[in-house]
Amino acid sequence: MTVRDLGLPLLSHPNPSCWAAVGVCLLGMGCHGTLPEPEGDGAYLRGRFHNLLGIGIGEVEICSRGEESLCTQSDSEGNFLIEGLPASRDLRVTLDKEGFFPTTLPHFSEDTEPPWEKSLLTTGNMQTVANRVDKTLDPNMGHLSFMVHQQHFREEKVDQTKGVKFRIEPDPGVDLFFLNSFQLPSPDLTETTGAGGGGALNLPPGEYELILEQVGGECSRIISWDFEPGTRVPFPIEAGRSTYFDVLCPQAE
Repeated sequence: MTVRDLGLPLLSHPNPSCWAAVGVCLLGMGCHGTLPEPEGDGAYLRGRFHNLLGIGIGEVEICSRGEESLCTQSDSEGNFLIEGLPASRDLRVTLDKEGFFPTTLPHFSEDTEPPWEKSLLTTGNMQTVANRVDKTLDPNMGHLSFMVHQQHFREEKVDQTKGVKFRIEPDPGVDLFFLNSFQLPSPDLTETTGAGGGGALNLPPGEYELILEQVGGECSRIISWDFEPGTRVPFPIEAGRSTYFDVLCPQAE
């Protein structure tokens, strides 16, 4: 299983404010400004960062972590481009800016399109999540958030998928939460609602797997990967950071 099998991280969502609930906000539809064009033929990553109002955020440090690190900063409109990524590699992309919660995203270097566009949330937004699930953020621990999508978000339509259950291995000693129908985290839920999202707080740093226990009626498989009970999604947890990825499945026929 490679990171590529997880789908593209932090892809479009029509209502960015809902992800104040999860600590990493999925981007709103529609870009602003002109994205930089790559000059070479190699692997690259480009996109745009903005706040919940759609205003671009400059000076976000974006780093690709692999055998060697490549870093850049977003411009005044929030646009960025990293070129020269190693071919066909699983990477960790880190996002950092003072006042915003640090984020780590698994990324497969050949997934160059579509461009990233996402909202960054403040440390205060993350604290709101912790309050909702009656937790205190531990600076020595890391956090997880994920969203189950139907595949046709690529056509600028996004539906979340309900009725999906997961567990984490090895057991981090914390419970998963899921978003309720109001897009708010609820520790009482045991599976995804129509909101599609979930997460966990205060995981010890290390390597984990999100394991599928139950498939929802609208979700039968993930791109490049059978979406069935027992499927394992590897992800890293780093101290003081939130790890995010999307789980993708096609629209029901």
